[in-house]
Amino acid sequence: MTPAIGDGMNTLGYANQGERHPVVSVVIVNWNNWRDTIECLESLYQMAYPNYHVVLVDNASTDESREKILSYANGKTVPEHVQRVGYSPTNKPLSVLVLDSAGGPSTTSGHGTMLPSKVDLTMILNATNLGFGCGNNVGIEYSAKAFSPDYVLLLNNDTIVDEGFLDELIKGIEMHPRAGIAGPEILFYDFRGRQDVVNSVGGYLTLCKGESRRMGFREIDTGQYSGIRTVDDLTGACLLVKSEVFEKVGLFDSDYFLYWEDSDLVYRARRQGYEIVIVPSSVIWHKTSASTGGWDSPVYTYYYVRNMFLFVAKNGNGIQLFGFLFYFSFHKSILILGSLMSRSGRLRLLVAFLRGVFDGMRFVVGVDKAKETVTRSPPLTHFSGSQETLFPDLDGAYGA
Repeated sequence: MTPAIGDGMNTLGYANQGERHPVVSVVIVNWNNWRDTIECLESLYQMAYPNYHVVLVDNASTDESREKILSYANGKTVPEHVQRVGYSPTNKPLSVLVLDSAGGPSTTSGHGTMLPSKVDLTMILNATNLGFGCGNNVGIEYSAKAFSPDYVLLLNNDTIVDEGFLDELIKGIEMHPRAGIAGPEILFYDFRGRQDVVNSVGGYLTLCKGESRRMGFREIDTGQYSGIRTVDDLTGACLLVKSEVFEKVGLFDSDYFLYWEDSDLVYRARRQGYEIVIVPSSVIWHKTSASTGGWDSPVYTYYYVRNMFLFVAKNGNGIQLFGFLFYFSFHKSILILGSLMSRSGRLRLLVAFLRGVFDGMRFVVGVDKAKETVTRSPPLTHFSGSQETLFPDLDGAYGA
């Protein structure tokens, strides 16, 4: 068993026993990608930080995700590759609580309580694929009810984390009282055989171009990005969010489904006066678009293009929206099409691109309706409702 997860006790040998360790709920969404997920989990369970819970939301996977993740928790399935951290059999088996978000049967391994503060892994099974944003919303909602965390860590399942990354991230955000969201330095998991190439250290957001430019992209990490600083945007691969932010700005906007919902959440937090900070001393490695395939995938192409329009229509003013349409028509679309036409399956990618533009323009035409989502992004229901609102049969959990 993992002795320190979720009990708030300092049992992992911290040098400073008086150091503050806020409660953190780690939310991960899986969809047909159990291999990356168990590698991510393995790196998490080797973190030094002592006070966290892991909530894994499975978006109705059709592969062996549920069985393989449970087998990993029992110590029977070993990750194929665990870069940097290795594999530790000593923290297995993990105690697991499996919940059906639709209210169906639940099972537990090692615990039978409804809100298990000492369960190592809570696995929530969605009946349908809710997408990245709404999948995370389920995990955020459950975490708020079960653990009342100080922070929620939203982590992509195709990442691995450094042993001390959460310690550094917590220290960084707590040094800046006005900060609402913090992100780590993100390195490529494998960039042409290297693991020291920067993927992102925050970004600059330009609404009139519909762009979030990643800082440090493809630079060799030599320590050039040191010191905590404020940024416009962070990638959703890893976001440490104060729980109060969700109370004030709501959860992820369900209209996005995939891509740009992270920038939307960050932008709404900034509008409420929160600072967004990057903490370069906190490091993770990201495989990038492992579930969807990136620009080689029609799914990625469609949602990325469509949601670019949605983001600007929702958050920009008239001048910014006009500037985006002009820039997209005469520059950005040409760059995207040039990239897509150089890839295999170019016809399918072209169709996905055109569909993305067509459906994106619907948000532009209905710009007033798009802007309504600024205020109707789903709130945390636990502040006004009962825990049965989202999980009507949580107390149906039984011991396996």
